[in-house]
Amino acid sequence: MTEKNGTALRSLLALVWLLLVVRALIYIAATPLWEGFDELFHFAYIHSLASTGSLPVWGETFIDAEIATSTAYVPLAGLMPQLAPGFKKLSYRDYWEMEEAQRDSFREQLDRLQASASRLVQSSVPLYQTQHPPLYYALCVPLYKAMEGRSLVDKVFAVRILSIILASAALIAVALMVKDMQSPLGATFAVSTVLWPCLYIDISRVGNDSLGVAVFSFVFLAMVRYGARPTVGRAITVGIFLGLGLLTKAYFLTAIPAIALFILLLALEDKPMRVRMLRDACALFACAGVIGGWWYLRNYRLYGTFSGLQESLYFPSVGLAERVSAVLEVPWVLVSKHLFVTFCWINGWSFLLLSKPVYLVFVVLFVLAGIGLARMVISGARRKGDLVRQNRLLAAAGCLVLLFVIGVAYHKINAYGTVRFMGGPGGWYFYAIVAPISSIVALGLSKAWPKFARGIMLTMFVALVMVEVYGFLMVLVPYYTGMAVPASSGWGVTFVEGPMQVFSKETAAHLTVNAPRFLQSNVLLCLAVVYCGVLIALFRSVLLMKADVSPSAPSQA
Repeated sequence: MTEKNGTALRSLLALVWLLLVVRALIYIAATPLWEGFDELFHFAYIHSLASTGSLPVWGETFIDAEIATSTAYVPLAGLMPQLAPGFKKLSYRDYWEMEEAQRDSFREQLDRLQASASRLVQSSVPLYQTQHPPLYYALCVPLYKAMEGRSLVDKVFAVRILSIILASAALIAVALMVKDMQSPLGATFAVSTVLWPCLYIDISRVGNDSLGVAVFSFVFLAMVRYGARPTVGRAITVGIFLGLGLLTKAYFLTAIPAIALFILLLALEDKPMRVRMLRDACALFACAGVIGGWWYLRNYRLYGTFSGLQESLYFPSVGLAERVSAVLEVPWVLVSKHLFVTFCWINGWSFLLLSKPVYLVFVVLFVLAGIGLARMVISGARRKGDLVRQNRLLAAAGCLVLLFVIGVAYHKINAYGTVRFMGGPGGWYFYAIVAPISSIVALGLSKAWPKFARGIMLTMFVALVMVEVYGFLMVLVPYYTGMAVPASSGWGVTFVEGPMQVFSKETAAHLTVNAPRFLQSNVLLCLAVVYCGVLIALFRSVLLMKADVSPSAPSQA
């Protein structure tokens, strides 16, 4: 890569990071309090850790009374329960049909709530997020304590901002991989990582998935670099990030067999290195165990299960036979459809979807990527050499994605075997591995039709941006501001007021009604202007990048 191309790539990476941050800030500003997946309970975990200094325990830890009371004064998502005794649960439509004086009174009451870090006044609501490892919450505690005396609303939005800062660290790992690749394919990889619309719905809330996105990206980077030059030092680096992941969320358990599979594939191709790789693997997993293993031993001591999954806590008597039976009973076609749809776009705890035809964009995208990967595999099978080493980015990504899918399937089986319901993770969980997924998609698109690789990339760019804009302006905004209700079909929304009101100044003010006082509609509009500017600059940067048509592997990092 020439110096000129190197400068262009660095500019593109800077724009990619800026796009992620600005777009996430817009979602932070526009997302109502407690709309994010399990947001209230993640926030309550932080408060519990800050106020007591001890880890929560299932059945013994309850959320703070002021946090529970906050649900009385804000509209709530469909799956979010009303936790304040004596108050009626308000939908977004209900809230905006109230008199303005009543809404103002609710906001005044909300501003009085602090959920002080100096005390925990327990409500009657159990903290069911005790299953989660503590790293994310421990990182949030200093900020939470620093905001002592500020309102609960201010604290929530501050932690949301910290969450996107943590998530944006994933782009450091992506940038380092792009640098190692020394190929224009890296531009496609980097840009595709930040174009997924639902990524921002997932990370722009209080929740440990933001840290999970970053740590999984570094696990991926460390695996790729180990594949380039296997050394015990690089193996230990993988182990360090794996250990941190194990302290972030239990889905990092899927990375253990994924890493083992990756090292096995490398060893099968390099006979003289097998003993050395075995020693590397031992060092890697020992390091990860020292860092993160204590949490899972604690789970076993407290609950009799290493993972600490909710279903296992609720129904500890359900055994292997029930789970084996569930394998045959789970409606796998419906599960796959649900995971695909909720990966592509879902709004949060209201579980709104886009209009059904919009999801065809993602179908076409993944079909094209699949065609490209198939062509690459067929072409690779005809060549001799170390295929895993030469295609280590794809091999590492494939191992992580494959075992993550198996882990999600196990969770579905576990949920069905215990509660006889299609519970467990939704598709948004896959954004933890957004870097591996994006690398696979980018590689597949570049090989689908190499002569038109840049055109395909630009089309993907425009299509995903249009989906994101449509979802934000024609689903989220009207729903959050009471202008629309969920469609009876389950797809999209039904407008009860004119769609053109979405673009009014009053609508922008409604979006931020329960945000911090400084976050007024003019701030949201300024962010939108900056976002448009960054988007145009990034599109221009992609347009000027040369398409990757060579089958060459990344450089030896």
